[in-house]
Amino acid sequence: MVNARVLRGMGGGLLLLVAAVAPAVQAQSAESNFHRAYFLEHARGDLASAARIYDKVAADRGADADLKAQARTRGAACNEELVSADFARLMPPNALVYVELNRPGGQLSRLLEMLGLLREDGSVIGDPEQRLAISPELIRELLGIRGVAAAVTGFNPANQTPMGVAILHPGDIGVIRGLIETALPAGGQLEEPIEGFPTFNIEGEVFVTLTQRLVIVSAQRHEIESVVSRLKGEDTESLADNPDLADILRQRDPSLLFFCVNFKPAMPLLNAGMAAAGTQSRELAIAQALLDLKSLKTLVGRMGVNDEGLYLDFALQLREGHRNLAFQFLRMPAINPETLKRVPAGAAGFFAGALNDPDSQYVAARTAGSDAPPPVTFLDIGREIFANIVSFAIFAVPTEEKVAEGAPPIPPVAAVITVHDPVKSRALWNQMLGIGSLASGAGSLDGMKTEIEGVEARRYIFPDGISVYLANAGNDMFISHSKAAIAGSLATRRGGKSILNDPAFAKNLKQIGSNATFVLFAHPGRCAELARPFMSPGEVAEMQPVVELMTETVASVVMEHSNDTFRFSTMVTGLPDVGPLISKIITREQQRTKLADTSRQTWKAFKALATEKHDREVALAVGEKLFEQAHDDARRLNNYAWALLIEDKYQGQYDELALKLSRRSNELTDHNDWAFVDTLALALFKTGDASGAIEMEKKALALCNDDDNRREIEASLERFQADVQQ
Repeated sequence: MVNARVLRGMGGGLLLLVAAVAPAVQAQSAESNFHRAYFLEHARGDLASAARIYDKVAADRGADADLKAQARTRGAACNEELVSADFARLMPPNALVYVELNRPGGQLSRLLEMLGLLREDGSVIGDPEQRLAISPELIRELLGIRGVAAAVTGFNPANQTPMGVAILHPGDIGVIRGLIETALPAGGQLEEPIEGFPTFNIEGEVFVTLTQRLVIVSAQRHEIESVVSRLKGEDTESLADNPDLADILRQRDPSLLFFCVNFKPAMPLLNAGMAAAGTQSRELAIAQALLDLKSLKTLVGRMGVNDEGLYLDFALQLREGHRNLAFQFLRMPAINPETLKRVPAGAAGFFAGALNDPDSQYVAARTAGSDAPPPVTFLDIGREIFANIVSFAIFAVPTEEKVAEGAPPIPPVAAVITVHDPVKSRALWNQMLGIGSLASGAGSLDGMKTEIEGVEARRYIFPDGISVYLANAGNDMFISHSKAAIAGSLATRRGGKSILNDPAFAKNLKQIGSNATFVLFAHPGRCAELARPFMSPGEVAEMQPVVELMTETVASVVMEHSNDTFRFSTMVTGLPDVGPLISKIITREQQRTKLADTSRQTWKAFKALATEKHDREVALAVGEKLFEQAHDDARRLNNYAWALLIEDKYQGQYDELALKLSRRSNELTDHNDWAFVDTLALALFKTGDASGAIEMEKKALALCNDDDNRREIEASLERFQADVQQ
């Protein structure tokens, strides 16, 4: 058997061994926990778990003192980061104005990615397909700021300056924090710390406090103290809990810029000021009665980038049951959805509004059983606007309709008007169009009967071969100079697709609510198609690559006006992927620059051959090479041609080459640059085509608006005409 004394000795030894090893094990465990917390903080972004483990390390008796200090610091930073994730929870509850800039780097990265201007991580630098590709590292480093927020709590009556507090969260950009920490001791006076955080006074006007993660600035020390108190959880009352703003603040993410004005705290000051001023000014007293300032509740604005594209909106909200006469006076009725259904799919853009409520009723009195058009009086114009017209939409739609010979190219624009009494409207619009046609001397009072898509219509003739058509179907009136545009709108009544079924507009149509009073939508790609007849072939070719990128781009503006809210919102969706196009432009410009350098050297060689060596045959061969090198550079071609024509040293031996260069420069500019046309006129004259020279010089004169240059062109024209008359 084992001796009891030996066992007791062994037990004592084990106790001594445990006592010796335990602190080392505890220290190792604390260090392991610290590293785990660091991993969760930086690699996983799990700040809540990291903070709990840091706190555990800081409370560990066996942990090294330095490790515990680091754990306390990092734990406090994690907790601070969690609390400051919502700046509104740090701001005073009764702020008058609150402004927040949120994660600008993330918003800019999303926008650049949509535009195809952000280089993908790991992609090859210098890729010809990404000549202009912004590095994500640049965005992260320069715009990695977490955000900035500011609250105005009042105004200093002594100097009328705003009072409040601002917060800067530098994010992971250490250089900003470093610059602030370097500048403050040099430019500010160290004050008593706030809750242990260093605080500085700048020129006796502004206090700045540096917490673990934030920079807090205010002219009032107590405002900073309140922010720090909320940061530590000691004061839970904040702007986020304000009942007038709580719902609004919850809807602000993920906006880049958000602001709100809370009128309630400012009401006593506003009412007192207006009341005092109203006793001295009748105009102000009237304004106070009209505006009903106490009815104002909030003004909110948002701007940013989301998955759909760019957006911006403002909303003014009034209190329920308000008596703000100005707000109600400007209110317009909601657009009748039936009107939007008459805008055909494929439209390049449309503008819609309303004049009367769809539920209102208006039917003009007329003789029973009479088929004759009702009589129209001057007052019917007012009744049409203020009683009969419900809502309207003006739209432009690309068509293959040919313009009548002699008529100016006018985009196919049409208007559809939804009315209560179509019989009265038809009589009124027929009368007005007839008078206009008759007064212009091109048509008649009754117009001409015609038919569009099986619907009876009237056609009225106006000067320059312009026809205006008027058709009526149900409660809809259709007016346009384009028969095809009216036909497209009429087709929607028989099941044809409207813009409400147009995939290109789908994202933006979500903006239109039940209280929308005016809307404006535009599809840039389709608008460009409408502009083709007004553009030269060169302009069309130059525009085409851009148009091809905007097949899904749509811009929209919507105004809504309800009993207590006015909202203005705008949105751009389907942003074009311009990165590849810009890369091609950069490549082309570099090639053009290279060709320009080459052509300059060739021009130098040509001049030497033509004016020094007088070797015309070789000079002409070099001139052909010069033409090839400057083939797509209109200005360079014109400059070379002009020099060959007017400089005496060429002795008129290269006029044919000048003509060739000038013709090409005018092909590139579609004969729309007066200086280039003037050069061509001179080249034609010097090569024996005086009639052609006269024609071109007249064109140059029509294009030129400068008096001095016009006098020179007129002198040349007289010289050309005199030569023909001889």
